[in-house]
Amino acid sequence: MVVLSILSVGAFVAFFFYHRVVMTKFERSLINFEAELDYMEDVIQTVRLHIAEMEINQIRRSRTAPAKKSGKKRGRPVNPDSIRQKKLKGGK
Repeated sequence: MVVLSILSVGAFVAFFFYHRVVMTKFERSLINFEAELDYMEDVIQTVRLHIAEMEINQIRRSRTAPAKKSGKKRGRPVNPDSIRQKKLKGGK
């Protein structure tokens, strides 16, 4: 009877240590797997962001046509006979 109780306690201790080692390895593998899933999720999110940026850049935008250069000066037309122009030239 004593031998049977010692063997059963020894088997229980051996099972506990074996179970602990196996579970530790299993937990480590789960942690690694979770880290790989997080990394893959980050990569997929980055790829989606780049695809969205490329689609935005492919949208054609209306652009203003460059102004045609002409020999005339831009702005209000000047009347050379006006009082203001005569004052600017120094005459009355």
